[in-house]
This record gives sequence, structure tokens and C-alpha cells, in this order.
Amino acid sequence: MPVTVALARLPELLADMVREAFIDDPWVSIETLRTADDNCLDAAIGREAPDMVIVGVDAASVAEDRIVPCDLLLGHPGLTVLGLSTDGRLAWMCELRPSARPLREVSPTSLREAVHLALRARRR
Repeated sequence: MPVTVALARLPELLADMVREAFIDDPWVSIETLRTADDNCLDAAIGREAPDMVIVGVDAASVAEDRIVPCDLLLGHPGLTVLGLSTDGRLAWMCELRPSARPLREVSPTSLREAVHLALRARRR
């Protein structure tokens, strides 16, 4: 059964290039989500339920470190989002994944270190 990849906010030339990349791939079905804004995109994703969304990210916002609309994952936790700069030069993969890492030992010090490490990672 093929997976569905939805395209959103991509310039037409870039969308055509993505479609062309999968033209002979029987496992991938490409759809286009046409939306006016982020709220419509969120609703379209809920309605169409794609396995992945490739979202165009304005190349100018990349320079300002406003990269990928990973907030789409909050409403659709099983979704994979690939942000593709509108100039076609950069891409980012966003997924929510459970993560379990064993602590080397359980002690007051190791617990404090683990909590501080998690909090520092969260602030980035």
C-alpha cells in the first residue's frame, strides 16, 4: 500500500520537481494541499491524513532562523514533516519520537544531571 506525501506551500516549479522525483515510485503517492494559511493547512492535513507533508519554507526566513513548521506535529503527532526551502537548497525532517535513554546509575547526582540535561535541551 503506498504512502501519501502531501505538498504544501511549494512554488510550482519545486512541486513539479518533487513530483518528478517520485513519478516511477509505486510506494509513494503525491498530493497537493492548497491552503490559504496555517490554520487551513492544519485542517487539510486532518482531513486528508497524509503520511508525510513536504512544506515550503520561505528561503528568507531560513536566514532568520525561522526554519520549519514543526508546530504541525503538535496537532498531528504521527505525521512526518519535511521542510524544504523554497529555493530548493535546504531541507529539514521533523518527527515526534519517543525517546528512552538509560541512566548509568541511579543516585541523587545522576538524577540532577539527567534533569538539568533535559531542561537545557528543551530550551534550545
